[in-house]
Amino acid sequence: METPTRQRIIEAARALFSERSWLGVPMGDIADRVGISKPALYHHFASKTELYAVVMDQVAEDLRTRIVRAVGAATPAERLHRVVKDYLEFGVAEKNLVNALVANPSPRDSELRARVADSRRELEKHVQPVVEDVIAEHGLAITIDSGLLVELLFAMMDGLLLGYSFWGKRVEPGCVADRMIEAFGLRR
Repeated sequence: METPTRQRIIEAARALFSERSWLGVPMGDIADRVGISKPALYHHFASKTELYAVVMDQVAEDLRTRIVRAVGAATPAERLHRVVKDYLEFGVAEKNLVNALVANPSPRDSELRARVADSRRELEKHVQPVVEDVIAEHGLAITIDSGLLVELLFAMMDGLLLGYSFWGKRVEPGCVADRMIEAFGLRR
């Protein structure tokens, strides 16, 4: 259980990391946002990496929860639509944090990289049955392994989110999800 101050630190860090990314947020800015001193911040978190890891775990869990909820839709086509839409909506709202899930932290942060990779595998694990159900229900003549198809799906969504985050390209999650369903030749 998090203390109230520790939770406020996590919330402030998450907002700042999402706005400005890992590199754009000094620990002093987090302390200022919470209204505490830097030494008090370091009392709760030994390093920026430790705080970032906690924030990334929270982001990954929130995204996983959304994906699991989307997987509960009625038909396979609707499930796929909801997965794409919800993933993109989350990515737009948490742009710089989702970039970390997409681009991974620096290789020197091996523990953080491993956590991000585990989070990504967890997401893919929930989406793969959706893709398999779409293929089976609609008799699609797809000869690509479903695991690879899931990786390609995430790569497309990640590319859109990176374009939004880095170059300001518009992303309309509902429209993208509609086009994705159409690309598979499906109807919701």
